[in-house]
Amino acid sequence: MYITYATIPVPSERTHQVEAFLQRYLAQVGKLPGVRAVYHHFRPDKGDEMTLIVWESEADARRYQDSDLLRGAGRYAKALGLGNARREGYDLPFAHP
Repeated sequence: MYITYATIPVPSERTHQVEAFLQRYLAQVGKLPGVRAVYHHFRPDKGDEMTLIVWESEADARRYQDSDLLRGAGRYAKALGLGNARREGYDLPFAHP
């Protein structure tokens, strides 16, 4: 398995707008091939949103990284004037159901 983290700065005045978008967007992400789980939370103390996705494989995560779905989310973030998302990915050698 493989996990990806994405963190993006979200000013407090944009929180509700971004959360509404992410409810729809992350529901689509959850239906992608290879997705095992999607977790998301807003961290008001840090002024950002963080999403963790558990994938069957790194290849599945890479397909998403190159997808129109992710590019569309990037365009939405840019239109709102949000900063750049920071993305990281790691092998997940152990997971307990």
